Amino acid sequence: MRRILSTALLSTPIQLVCIVILVSLFASHLPAAAVQSAYTLSVLIKDLLLIVLPIAVASYIASTLISFRQNALLLIVTLLVFEAFSNATSVMYAYTVGISFEHWIPVFKEGQQNLTSLTPYFTINAIRPSFWSSTNGVIIGTAIGIIGAFCTPGFFSQTVFKTRELMGIVFSRIFMRLIPFYVLGFLLFMHHSGLLNQIVESYTTVILMVTATILAYQLILIAIASEFNKARSLSILNNLSPAVMVAFTSMSSAATMPFTITATEKNLKDPKFASMLIPATTNIQQIGDCIANALLCLVILKNFGKPIPDIWSWLPFLLSFTLVRFTTAAVLGGAIFIMIPLYEYYLGFTPEMVALIIALNVVLDPIITSTNVLGNGILSIIFERVWLFISRSKIDEPIKAAALTIEHPFTREEAKSSNK
Repeated sequence: MRRILSTALLSTPIQLVCIVILVSLFASHLPAAAVQSAYTLSVLIKDLLLIVLPIAVASYIASTLISFRQNALLLIVTLLVFEAFSNATSVMYAYTVGISFEHWIPVFKEGQQNLTSLTPYFTINAIRPSFWSSTNGVIIGTAIGIIGAFCTPGFFSQTVFKTRELMGIVFSRIFMRLIPFYVLGFLLFMHHSGLLNQIVESYTTVILMVTATILAYQLILIAIASEFNKARSLSILNNLSPAVMVAFTSMSSAATMPFTITATEKNLKDPKFASMLIPATTNIQQIGDCIANALLCLVILKNFGKPIPDIWSWLPFLLSFTLVRFTTAAVLGGAIFIMIPLYEYYLGFTPEMVALIIALNVVLDPIITSTNVLGNGILSIIFERVWLFISRSKIDEPIKAAALTIEHPFTREEAKSSNK
């Protein structure tokens, strides 16, 4: 019994549930200095993550593309088409839900604006240059991967694989063990600042409607990913739950990326495939964001007395929205601002309507971010199946071949001769 209890307490999902319970029970009784210290630690962990992340992202993507050799370009094209289709489908789904339940669309309540600010004692974010981002890591990793895919295996590919191996050790042995502290500080911050109360007390009906719409869509995706197997569906959700919790509290898909990769690895036939998919899609494929903002557009139009667009008016917006999603990766945290011209041009948004959708994005940020992470984890399973069908080859064979270059400081041909 003691062994079972000890194992359960070491489980990350159990630890996170305990933290949520403890925060709800005792956060109000903690001194401000304790809350600020915990928040400072969480921000410090997040800053360290964002410093390490570009190297990890570049090595993850490059090593995967090198593993696929001549199939690397096909993989990239397939992924881009899949992302565009995924985003377009989610936006169209939100529109269908909106017009189907138009009479149920709520009218806003006045939100609370008097949130208490809380700042960390210090941060190290200033030492990270502006160009040092996971987005640039994706670009660099893709370039290195394409070059390596068409080069003879040797020192170049060995360096990439060894860097990836090192990054795996850093995340599994350091950052994964810091998840409870990471979540604790951000939960205390949300409680202390009043954000949790605002989410519950203001815009309640809107939040419930958006959340239910997103979750219903993701349940459909889980059913497809699990091939309608209930046990498999529960396993997928259980594996992704730690990453979803981290995303909800940190409100950053980029900072959650290492945890999303680790969680997604458990759901794939080839775990290493997650190291390419998640970094490449985190800032492009955002199911929660697409559904929430498309639905919020309809809600705001109704609240300002404007007509809901018909399908022919919506399609140009849908196409532009889908294409612009590929540019938002370069503006981390600024996707909503890039979308504003689309809202104004295609949907006739006024400055007041724009201000409202920005405010709602801020309030809904924990829910949108966490559902983005959940969606990316689920869609990775579906994409792996699509890729296997298109490539008509097993993913684990090139990965195993690439692993040979990690284990031996010489090329495959030399390895074969030495085995003789």
